[in-house]
Amino acid sequence: MGFAPTRPRVRPLCLLPAFFAVALLAPGAANAQRQPFIDHLITFRTLLFAPYGDEGERVLAALEQLTGALAAWNDSARAQEKKLRGTDASGLVLLLLDVGRFSDALAEIDNASTAAAPGQSQLQALRGRLLEAQGRDADAAGAYRRAWELDRTDAMKAYLASVSEAVPDAGEPGPLMALMTAQRQRATLSVDRPAAALIRDLRLIPDRASKTPVFAPAAYADGFEAIAAGNYVQGLARLRSATSRDRLITDRASHSQAMSLGIARLRAGMLSEAITPLEVAASTYRDSGEANRILGTAYAAAGNDARAVEHLRRAVQLAPDDERSRLALARVLRDAGRLDEAVQFLHETIAVLPRSAEARWMLGDVLDKAGKAVDAAREMEAAGAATVIAGKSALLLRAAAIYDRHQEFDRLVDLLAQRVRLDPNDPVPHRQLGLALARLGRSDRALAELAMSDLLGGADAESLTVIGQIHLEAGRLQDAEWASRRAVTLQPESHEARYVLGHALLRQGRSDEAREQLEAFQRLRDRAIENQRRRFEIDTLRAEAASAAAAGRHHDAAAVWKRIVERTPRDPDFHMAAAEALAASGDLEDAVEYFEKAVQLGAAPAVHRRLADIYDRLGRTQESARARRTYEERVKELLKVSPPAHP
Repeated sequence: MGFAPTRPRVRPLCLLPAFFAVALLAPGAANAQRQPFIDHLITFRTLLFAPYGDEGERVLAALEQLTGALAAWNDSARAQEKKLRGTDASGLVLLLLDVGRFSDALAEIDNASTAAAPGQSQLQALRGRLLEAQGRDADAAGAYRRAWELDRTDAMKAYLASVSEAVPDAGEPGPLMALMTAQRQRATLSVDRPAAALIRDLRLIPDRASKTPVFAPAAYADGFEAIAAGNYVQGLARLRSATSRDRLITDRASHSQAMSLGIARLRAGMLSEAITPLEVAASTYRDSGEANRILGTAYAAAGNDARAVEHLRRAVQLAPDDERSRLALARVLRDAGRLDEAVQFLHETIAVLPRSAEARWMLGDVLDKAGKAVDAAREMEAAGAATVIAGKSALLLRAAAIYDRHQEFDRLVDLLAQRVRLDPNDPVPHRQLGLALARLGRSDRALAELAMSDLLGGADAESLTVIGQIHLEAGRLQDAEWASRRAVTLQPESHEARYVLGHALLRQGRSDEAREQLEAFQRLRDRAIENQRRRFEIDTLRAEAASAAAAGRHHDAAAVWKRIVERTPRDPDFHMAAAEALAASGDLEDAVEYFEKAVQLGAAPAVHRRLADIYDRLGRTQESARARRTYEERVKELLKVSPPAHP
């Protein structure tokens, strides 16, 4: 991480998150009205990114559509509530959850008549979810235990009961053992057997709706927080108030002819042609932060970092509390490799806008790139504590990976547990949490998470091997054999799985079978050790190259990077790093060779710009011009987005 960073892949202007449609489990007609509200809310937040600067009118239109959708949803919900009240307790609770009336839903569950009433087990599970969301963990544990006692055949309720108890009951007829039984039955019966019932997600927008974190903008945080809490009318009022102060909407330069022309050219990917009218707009409206923000964004997309920084700094000076301008400037500094400046500016931004979760997220990213990983994870955690509309799981995973590398396992487990709560129906977080818990020796909780991952279809050789190891250590030899055999079937090259299976067989007195597995274990382990040695060698060489570059010994750094490339010839990033080291040492011809090889291996568009720079220094003007054209064409491809339809 210490070597001078190359400019990363040029980012498209339209930095919008990848939301996707999500099926929502809710009753009847009210749910048909819920989805339009969600769709308009996603559209509204997406427009607030405002990468082009002409989104203001559509932001207001989306807010009106959101208001209309809420009115229709409320009308439908009220009509359905009248039909359900007094006749269908379960349906009423689901409806109240659907419309965000969590306190009312909890009250209806508490008022349910008897434990023998239809759906009482499911209602108790929902009660646990609501209590857990309120931070009442002890009460939630009681509800989950009651739900399982009412329906001991439901693996999901067994899981919820087992992980919520302070001291898991590992003996019959406890929920953990019931979960183990369900896991084995699920694996041995037909694949057509239905999976365990899903745990209900209480969020309006499921976290998995975006693969990257989508934060509430600082100016709109109050509104999105109210909506997340189910206070939709109040939330919309707060969003409307925020739009009245948003420079995207109020800045008069945005509607000028010059600005409109420049933005139209930006949308068409005409970068150079867009800059002239945007310069006119910035000169005409000298007090416009928006004109300077979009002009700076255009320069950044065209690869002119100096002018981008100049105009984005001007935008921040004109509007110090404008989050978009601040984030755009920080992004340019980061992508240009000016990490110290980016860190300082992001700290300043957080001081001015303490509710800017995206600034904290970006600060975490920059600190990680600067080699301050633990500090980075702390900032990412702080970003996650704010209102995250969707994609929080990705944020937690990035911070968790840092804690894992630095052996801060308690923090790792806490973040992975948060991921499980965000999407309890995704097998991957369960598996990751189970593996982390196993490393800490928390075997019962690890078994519950790994079994749940398996029930949800997420078992892999590693998790099955750990399950087998836990059973082996507990003396449950048949269970250990069963799990480790499945692991070997999935990954015959796993020496760990062979080891567990061999010892499970050996302790059952099946020595011939055990010998076969343990001999395979030895062969596979020797091979794994050799591969690990090679990876360690590469990591050591990278650290050596970084140290040499930091000391100004660029010839030495280049020599080390050449050795790395010899060992890993298919990695374009390593070729780029070698080329940059050679260029810094003055070996321009060699640098060209490594840059060209990086192109062949699929490096980011920035490699063409760097090639053009090196060709210029060598006096090879035609090749430089060709490389610049290629760079611009690659950037335009990234920027090709259709203009959004106007309402």
